[in-house]
Amino acid sequence: MGEHLLKLDQSAFVKGKLSKTTLNNLGALVLDRLSTSGEWLSEIIEVEPFNRLVVSWNSETNPNTTIEIWIKIRTETNWSKWFSYGKWTTDGYNTGSFSGQKDLYAKLDIDELMVLEGTGNGIQIKAELSKKAEDTETPKLKRIAVTFESESDNLDNHEWMKPIALEVPPRCQLTVPDIGKIICSPTSVAMVMAYYGVIEETEKVAKGTVDNGASIYGNWSYNVAYAGEKGFDAVVMYCKGFESIYAFLSKNVPVIATIRIKDKEALEGALQAYPSGHLIVVTGYEIRNDIAYVLVNDPATDDINQVSRAYRLDQFMNAWKRIVYVIET
Repeated sequence: MGEHLLKLDQSAFVKGKLSKTTLNNLGALVLDRLSTSGEWLSEIIEVEPFNRLVVSWNSETNPNTTIEIWIKIRTETNWSKWFSYGKWTTDGYNTGSFSGQKDLYAKLDIDELMVLEGTGNGIQIKAELSKKAEDTETPKLKRIAVTFESESDNLDNHEWMKPIALEVPPRCQLTVPDIGKIICSPTSVAMVMAYYGVIEETEKVAKGTVDNGASIYGNWSYNVAYAGEKGFDAVVMYCKGFESIYAFLSKNVPVIATIRIKDKEALEGALQAYPSGHLIVVTGYEIRNDIAYVLVNDPATDDINQVSRAYRLDQFMNAWKRIVYVIET
């Protein structure tokens, strides 16, 4: 697994093409004063070869405004069509992602764009901003991030790592009525926000992160966008290996990791299997009886005392899909 994260903010915005948009005094992309819609088009960006990517963004919106992020990719010399991440706005008023986004070169599956033949080597991004009326406060796009995955491998060396344990307040997803079984992602986001002192009910975070197009709560891009709305610097990121997670833990930054196991025996101590995927908060690392363990807050329980758990590192590495949310202040 390769790892590459591209962040586009003020310096990239000024190099792109602005149409009925401008930058405010904080460097965020906003609509011109009398415009109800506008866009920004990036330069063509050359990147190292990749097989898949995920776009995430941080913004300030309200229910009367939307931001829609589009991306197209180049494979060899061929450009794909534009792919949309749907119209985002805060507090669950988004239109959400939509299916059927595919051409000869790529396919967007909710949040992850996959190259269908060969590898990608270039991208271009477009952001469309809109508001319902001239006197409505403009949406603000602070930054866009693109994370890329390639086929290169990275073997972790864990021998040098020292124990780390971050105190992330535990939360249970299964205590939430009706939607409890499908909100591992927003529950994990709520835990990390609470770690930084931003306390919100799990149901509120779930409402804010829901993808109304796909009717899911696990859209990676939407979950970090919601954290961005709360003032955090939040991105989706592919990782080379556990060393990438450890680097954040060593800076007192917990990360949210996506795992998948067909049966719970594949991850000793897991409460159930996660064949469709699951999100947990990685809070630390330790050695017990010469065995390396990953410390986590796993929300898939109705018992608050069972949230904090330890999974064997080797089993975690087999379950982990090498992608995380990183939420920082």
